[in-house]
Amino acid sequence: MPGSRYFANDSPETLERERLVILTQLADPITARRLTNLGIGSGWRCLEVGAGDGSVARWLAERVGPAARVVATDINVRFLSARELPNLEVRRHDLLADELETAHYDLVHCRFVLEHLPDALRGLRRLLDAVRPGGWLVIEDFDGSALRAADPAHPRSAEFERRMGAILAALQARGPIDPTFGRRLPALVAGLGVRELGYEGVSLIGRGGNPMARVLQMTNELLRKPFVAAGALTDADFDELHYTLDDPSFWFVALTDFGVWGRRA
Repeated sequence: MPGSRYFANDSPETLERERLVILTQLADPITARRLTNLGIGSGWRCLEVGAGDGSVARWLAERVGPAARVVATDINVRFLSARELPNLEVRRHDLLADELETAHYDLVHCRFVLEHLPDALRGLRRLLDAVRPGGWLVIEDFDGSALRAADPAHPRSAEFERRMGAILAALQARGPIDPTFGRRLPALVAGLGVRELGYEGVSLIGRGGNPMARVLQMTNELLRKPFVAAGALTDADFDELHYTLDDPSFWFVALTDFGVWGRRA
């Protein structure tokens, strides 16, 4: 993805490392279940695009065995390391600009990347091009359409929904994330003509002070400066969101993790 597009590309290292660790805790069990259900095993050649801190890439490397190969790519490889796994290769790679092997991989997996791209459909097609005929394409992306307070009667609910609604509207209007991309993903992958299409959405529930709330806090901090400058919200709004997401009495429906998979024809 273009570095200028990814909103956390220049985030402080400690904050981004923590954010990636929490995202891994939330999403890796979902990803592992989806990939396991496809039968991934010994000998598979795998491509992990937007590998982040490499947790999925390392899981894949262990699953496919030493005779196979896993390639992990990211626009920013500061948190990526092969960690002495001989079958894991790390590459700095821009999905929209840099070349990939064609019709090569048994599995191409991409998580939480396309929602950041200025041309997500082109990125999706490039991912499919890297899959060998009969191989699997697996795409996962978030969607914020259902984000709201769990209890409308909670004293913090109305203002939480107003403020988060303003953030989502600003993201939809100007980026740098498409907050409704996940729900469109099944139709986009179906349009590529894959076989054995599968799809699901998993809703993540948040509570003040839990990992999901912390991810939202950190993401909001990365958006605060440009969104205040644009007039979407005030600094006081961001402060109040932070306090709400620290309140253990406050529960909310957070993001939906959409997953779509299919075989290349």
